[in-house]
Formats: sequence, C-alpha cells, structure tokens
Amino acid sequence: LICDAMKNHPNRSNVQEKACGALWNLAINSENKVKLVNDYNVVPLICDAMKNHPNRSNVQEKACGALWNLAINSENKVKLVNDYNVVPLICDAMKNHPNQSNVQEQACEA
Repeated sequence: LICDAMKNHPNRSNVQEKACGALWNLAINSENKVKLVNDYNVVPLICDAMKNHPNRSNVQEKACGALWNLAINSENKVKLVNDYNVVPLICDAMKNHPNQSNVQEQACEA
C-alpha cells in the first residue's frame, strides 16, 4: 500500500512525506531493510519523492531518514550508492535546507 500510494500520488508532498516516514520506521527492522530494497524496490520511490519535492523539508527529512535506516545494512549501502546514486540527492537536500536541523541531521546520518 505504501508503494502504491507513492506511485499513484507522486505530486502530493503530504503523501510522499508520510510514506517516506512509514518506510523509515519499517526499515528499523533488520529483515525489513533487505526486503524493502530487494523485494519492494522502495529506493527509486524514495528518490522520486526527493526529486519531486526538493523544497519540502519534511519530505527530505523523512526520505533521508528512510535511506539512513536502509543503509545500515552493508549490502543495501553498496546498492544505494552504486545502483541508485543517492548521494547527490542527499547533498541536494542539505543544500536546499541549510537551516533545517532535522534535514541536516538525517542527511548526515544517511
């Protein structure tokens, strides 16, 4: 349902924010980290949310938080950098929201 909501409402920042927040929470669990990346392919959805809503600090914060939790797994970390190229998106979030401490914190952790 989360992935469907993200796919069906890419331009609704509130949907993207809540979905990224839900993925952030789900990715706390070690098994979920792997499933979310390999089975549910959530990383492109998170990246799209970041690209579609660069000026929405809440979306950027939740997206970076989700990426952070997903990257705790070593295999995911390599995929996030090499396959999904998330580093420029994280850097953009930091550049676009220099005074938003929540975005800065989650981006640094990611």
